[in-house]
Amino acid sequence: MFIRSCLAASVAACSSFAVYAETVLPTTVVTASRLISLPAGTALYIIDQEDILKSPAQTIADLLSTLPNISVRQIASGFNEPTIDLRGFGAAASSNTLILLNGRRLNDVDLTGADLSGIPLANIDHIEVLPGGGSVLYGDGASGGTINIITKQATKNAGSIAIASGSYDSKDLQANGDIVSDNASIRLFGRHAESDGYRDNSASRQDIFGLDGQVKHEQQTWFLSAQASQSDNRLASERKVNPSLNIDELYNAPKGTRTPNDYAEDNRYQLWGGWKLAINKNVELIIDGSKRYKTQHSFYGDYIPNDFYDDNRYTNTRLITDAITPRLLVTYTVGSIENTLRTGIDWYQTDYLSYRGQQATSAPIHTITIDSESRSAYLLQSSRFEQTTVTIGARKTKIMQSGEDKLDTTAPGSAFDSEAPAGKQNYAEEMYEAGINQKLGLGLTAMLNASRSVRFGTVDEVYEYDSNFMHTFSPLLPQVGKNIEASLAYDHDIGSITATVYQQKLKNEIHYNPITYTNDNLEPTKRAGVTVSTVLMLSKNIQLNASLTQQKAEFTQAPVKGNTMPLVAKHLASLGIVLQPIKDWSLAITDTYTGSRHLDNDQANDFATKIPAYHRLDAKTSYKLANWQASLSVLNIANAKDHYDYGIRSTAVGATNYNVYPLASREYRLAISYDF
Repeated sequence: MFIRSCLAASVAACSSFAVYAETVLPTTVVTASRLISLPAGTALYIIDQEDILKSPAQTIADLLSTLPNISVRQIASGFNEPTIDLRGFGAAASSNTLILLNGRRLNDVDLTGADLSGIPLANIDHIEVLPGGGSVLYGDGASGGTINIITKQATKNAGSIAIASGSYDSKDLQANGDIVSDNASIRLFGRHAESDGYRDNSASRQDIFGLDGQVKHEQQTWFLSAQASQSDNRLASERKVNPSLNIDELYNAPKGTRTPNDYAEDNRYQLWGGWKLAINKNVELIIDGSKRYKTQHSFYGDYIPNDFYDDNRYTNTRLITDAITPRLLVTYTVGSIENTLRTGIDWYQTDYLSYRGQQATSAPIHTITIDSESRSAYLLQSSRFEQTTVTIGARKTKIMQSGEDKLDTTAPGSAFDSEAPAGKQNYAEEMYEAGINQKLGLGLTAMLNASRSVRFGTVDEVYEYDSNFMHTFSPLLPQVGKNIEASLAYDHDIGSITATVYQQKLKNEIHYNPITYTNDNLEPTKRAGVTVSTVLMLSKNIQLNASLTQQKAEFTQAPVKGNTMPLVAKHLASLGIVLQPIKDWSLAITDTYTGSRHLDNDQANDFATKIPAYHRLDAKTSYKLANWQASLSVLNIANAKDHYDYGIRSTAVGATNYNVYPLASREYRLAISYDF
């Protein structure tokens, strides 16, 4: 895959990639990004349309796994949503990586994470990845960094349809159409995908429909985006491994399941709209808002009846999030210094309602309601003078959250349960970023950045069991991170290379304790790492890209001081090559490497088994003839069997048993598309 590394200071600082500055973030596309004024001192990674088209990646997660500092964790094949881990946050990765769609938050106030599978690859213009940054512009939850997915905009009357089929009886149908007039445009897109899955009871299905439109009149632009998606996933259980009892379901029965009735259903409806006014050539005002509606139904039938998890076997949860996010962009010049000032206000209100019990047909044991509101104001100033770019910014966020839990003592399974006392928490935190880019000549640019990030506890972490297995609303303190990093970038006609070294210290990191079954604030923890990313044009028809990450996420509190966080690999790497021997034919091969990791719950780092290191080798060949294009992809070419991304150890004293979630072996996919 072809990956550009761009200096993240401002549009001017990205001038070495003129195509990016001129076409990726055009000022007329108001739904694209706030990164038109970027925090200096941080390397920004771009995956563009050409990368996506040639890559063997089948999902956004596959694309991201080739970038430095990113690992992907899956528990099932098919269309189940994987976890994106940016800068080594392990089990809490989804709450520490901020996912954006056209500059707007997708992360909700619960633990489910953003739904990347609901964004078709064919509808993506490009993806921006900002490791360690984004807190000032986008807010809390960006401790690991920010991933901004920019969708395509209609520029001419056109359309396309694509069909694909592959292993495990997978089917995929996608279509889109663009309609453009003199002052208006609309893009319609849809997708239906289904798969039987690699394992028993692992079938999945997705249906997506959406539109993006805008109308322009003189200095004003009105814009509207809408999307509806439905996801149905069957849930295969873990596979048990216990050497002391000679049990190895990972090897002997990797496709099996003990939970033939488990499932998770997810429905999401999202609406964004707004208005932009170009007051003059130096001042732009955008007033926009959004509404997100999400429902989730899930059943986990493998728990023992009447144990303390009995009230969570069936969940029916609804989240409604309203947002208003006005902002102002001002460009001005003082002497020979070019300045960009971006300021705005973000307001989010979420209503959370969750029914939890034994069965979908039985009365809920718990009815949980949580109201969450956040208010933020931010400012980011960028200044450029000759070869130097400096940015400085700040954001202040206030969060107010209150929750109630109602226990129905007559509901089945409630006999030994408890009701959580009403809870309330109010916090105000500040986020900062400051950075500098200095061009050194001969294609070299040095970057230095310091930032302060914040993460608030999600509703699923706040509502929990205490150490006595009684329900409670936990007063989790906000997690605060202090990050410093330095990068050196070299840009040449034949390619580029970027190296980054970083260190992040966290106070009150929110972490699950497997011994007490509680979510706790830790004593200070630390993350550090070194990354190198390069893109080389070896010849006119051969393109090479590679990345290497060495990272460490460690506890600094006794009795596990110095130990590595579970699920975090010390080494990550990727190597890709794109061959285009003739104009309309290409071959892309990628190899992603993930080092070994401690199993979940192995904070002590003393368990005999670790998640093994592995390579994933994928390939795709594509051929275009007139308006037709055909491609064949082969995933996991080496046919690595009995491999897994996630495993969890038993915490019983002296135990040797652990559970894993096997992933698919070699897969094939044939796709045909037609543009009209």
